[in-house]
This record gives sequence, structure tokens and C-alpha cells, in this order.
Amino acid sequence: MSNGSESSSHSNATLPRTHERQDELTSMSSLFGRKWNPVIIHALVEDGPLGFSELREPIDRISNKALSESLSTLEERGVVERTTISQRPFRVEYSLTDWGESLGSIVMDFIDSTKRDTEGTDIVDNENKDVNTSTAIDLGK
Repeated sequence: MSNGSESSSHSNATLPRTHERQDELTSMSSLFGRKWNPVIIHALVEDGPLGFSELREPIDRISNKALSESLSTLEERGVVERTTISQRPFRVEYSLTDWGESLGSIVMDFIDSTKRDTEGTDIVDNENKDVNTSTAIDLGK
């Protein structure tokens, strides 16, 4: 018979590990939490390496400014590598780094998981006319 102290001590036992990983988890959350980052990673997994215009083309509704800012962030974080292809005309190409490829696997797993979770269900709740935010994900397709 449990008096509740077991679950309390069990929770406390996992706190140090979670606390030690907090920085990594928040860093990952901030990376994936930005609207376009997972979409850009997905595009580069599927079609990369790509130039700026080639990358923008398959991503619906992204502005040049948003794409540029997201690519800069992903480059700063070591996810995307920018390579100058030519000076005249100036042309660059974006590709995933090794870490970006690892994150790409996570994005693809997330897409597969979302597909499984939403199979046979409507994303819009017709009764309430609300979007179910847990399954309504814009993946740029």
C-alpha cells in the first residue's frame, strides 16, 4: 500500500537529470518552436541543397524576409550551411550540416507520427468549428 511518498521521492529522483538537460531542451524547443524552421529543415531533407529562390518556392506563404531570418538563425545554430556558388551572378546554396541531418530525421519522424495520429480524423472540429492545434500543422506542402 502506497502512502504517496513513493511517487514524491520518485519525482525528486528525476529532477536533477531533467534540470541538467533543461538548457538542451529549451534550446531545442526554441529551434523547433519557430514557425518556419522545421519547414525549412524538411524542405532541405526532401530537396536540398537548394538556393534561396529554390528553397522559397516549395514553402507556401513564407516571405523573403522570414526565409532570410530563419536561414540566418539556422546557420548561426549550426543546422544549415551556406555555400557561395558564384559571385556573378551572386548565388548561394543552403544545405544541412551533419547536425541538421540529425534534426531532419526528427522532423521526418514528427511528420510520420502526426500522420499516424491524424489518420481518419478531421483537423477541423466541425461541431465547434475550431482548429485542433494539436494536429493542425503547416508543413509547407
